[in-house]
Amino acid sequence: MTLVVVALSVLIAVAVCIRIRHTAEAKFRREESRLHQLVDSLPHFIYHLDAADRYVIGNAAVADYFGRSREEVIGRTAVELGVPADLASEWTAQNARVRDLGKTISVDLVARTEAGSIRHIRNTLSPALDDEGRIAGVIGIGIDVTEQRDAEAANRRLLSAVEQMAEIMFTTDVEGRITYVNPAFEKVYGYTREEAIGQTPRIIKSGELPEAHYQWFWSDLLAGRTVTIEYANRAKDGTPVYVIGTAAPVHEEGKIAGFVAVQQDVTARNRAIEERRRLDDRLERLARMEALGTLAGGIAHDFNNILSIILSHVELVERATRGEPRAATAIRTVKQAVRRGAGLSAQILTFARRTEVPLEVVEVAPLLRELGSMLSETLPRTVTVSVDLAPDLPPLRADASQLHQAIVNLCLNARDAMPGGGTVRISASTVAREQVADLIDGAVSSNWVCLAVSDDGTGMDAETRQRIFEPFFTTKEKGHGTGLGLAVVYGIVKAHGGAVDLESEPGRGTTFRVYLPIADAATTATSVAEDAPQRRRGGDETVLLVDDETAILEGLSVELTAVGYRVLTACDGPGALEICRGAGPRPDVVVSDLGMPLMPAPELIRSLREALPDVPVIGMTGYVDPVFHENILGAGVAYILQKPFDAELLLHTVRDVLDRR
Repeated sequence: MTLVVVALSVLIAVAVCIRIRHTAEAKFRREESRLHQLVDSLPHFIYHLDAADRYVIGNAAVADYFGRSREEVIGRTAVELGVPADLASEWTAQNARVRDLGKTISVDLVARTEAGSIRHIRNTLSPALDDEGRIAGVIGIGIDVTEQRDAEAANRRLLSAVEQMAEIMFTTDVEGRITYVNPAFEKVYGYTREEAIGQTPRIIKSGELPEAHYQWFWSDLLAGRTVTIEYANRAKDGTPVYVIGTAAPVHEEGKIAGFVAVQQDVTARNRAIEERRRLDDRLERLARMEALGTLAGGIAHDFNNILSIILSHVELVERATRGEPRAATAIRTVKQAVRRGAGLSAQILTFARRTEVPLEVVEVAPLLRELGSMLSETLPRTVTVSVDLAPDLPPLRADASQLHQAIVNLCLNARDAMPGGGTVRISASTVAREQVADLIDGAVSSNWVCLAVSDDGTGMDAETRQRIFEPFFTTKEKGHGTGLGLAVVYGIVKAHGGAVDLESEPGRGTTFRVYLPIADAATTATSVAEDAPQRRRGGDETVLLVDDETAILEGLSVELTAVGYRVLTACDGPGALEICRGAGPRPDVVVSDLGMPLMPAPELIRSLREALPDVPVIGMTGYVDPVFHENILGAGVAYILQKPFDAELLLHTVRDVLDRR
């Protein structure tokens, strides 16, 4: 009985053991199956190689790569599975390296698919140990990093492009702190990358735009919109930087994660546009001034003819009414008015550059110091005059009186711009040719003197600046000023071969700058006739008078006839030549206007000289253009009388020419 119980117990124990074993084996198989499923579900290559580099284990990814079943992979080498010899050799070398080192390594290997595409595999290789702890193979886990490498390469190319682009680029986080700047940012704004990162774009803010603009800017960005505007920033050293900027939000997972800004530096373009606008304005102003000059010259010529008529006839009245006090007073008044008119005409001709400038050596410093002292005594006490002269100012070739007049006119203009008082600053310095190249085409002199007159006055707007040199243009009240002061300055400066420029803004005062060349040699002009020495005024010779103004012919004829001359008259060039070539009396001297119709003056003078080679010619003109004057003198004119002139000057000149013949 006992034996039966023991046997039964043994059988039960064996059965329990078998059941436990079967349960453990089933559990192991389930765990093994789950492990295989897990390994096969991974996209990575997981494999075990023996000492001969034959696959002992390979997951589904390995089998798929070779295009085989798992059973076909096991027991074969890479070459046997179709891997090209060059790639298989590299794999084998890395496996041998792991076995030699006896430790885990990471290595990037190249694989090629059946379609021929190259894949980059990042492998982690570890030695596989047998039951006795000896290295018996290699365990590997490979990750296909082709897309990652391609993305990294693309990012490197993108970064390289951003780093090399001429446009400014920077990024910020969602709080607006700078996270990246490219080299163009550093170059344009002057901040290093280390200085900029962590700051906000306020470091380049110019402050020229109102705060409302920035609020609009950020509200659009935070709303997910891209903003493109042109505006001014400021570099680290304070230099303005004008940019066309585009800013946009950067989204990650549907949310704004930061912002990116790209800016094109248009500072040079804006400067070029401004310079072009300034040059266009100057050219327009010069063209307008030249046209006004031509018009002013013509008006002055006719005006002087009218004054000549008045003066010649009032002298006739003076002779006829000699001894009558009331008539003498009226005649003096008329003569004074004629002289005032002649002075006004002279100012117009100065603006029009129709008068010659007798050049001489002028020391600038003494002239300006004397002028400063004079103005200090004569200007109101509320106006202070300061003179700041550079040392060793070179002398100029100029007409001292005209130069003096130009600076005085500028100072008086400065005084008028400061009704409440202020400071008139007179300065002078030497400048190089490059500084006047934009103002004067073909500037020859290498050194120029800049005379500047500045004030603290009301300044001028753009429209006033455009017209300030026009004759008769004035911003003063009616009855205060003729509007010729600055026009005369313009004419004087141009007649000296210089240029005048101004800088002015409303409420910021005005600075006029006069640039005059330092000439190497004197260039003096031939003067018109002045009063001849006192000698007998009349004679019995024949004088031919030529003028298209009948009233002038009548007045001058009476004056010449009164002192004994025989007078012939013609109202144009052909008429004068007809008299000279005719059978009538031969003139001993010709007095001819130089601005008549039908025949240009040089042609008339040459024709008169051909008809009467030994007869002198005296010219009369309402203005004397330097080039015209030179041509007339070259044609054979002995003297030029500037209208209006009185009878005494005419009589002395005629007598002088006849005596010198």
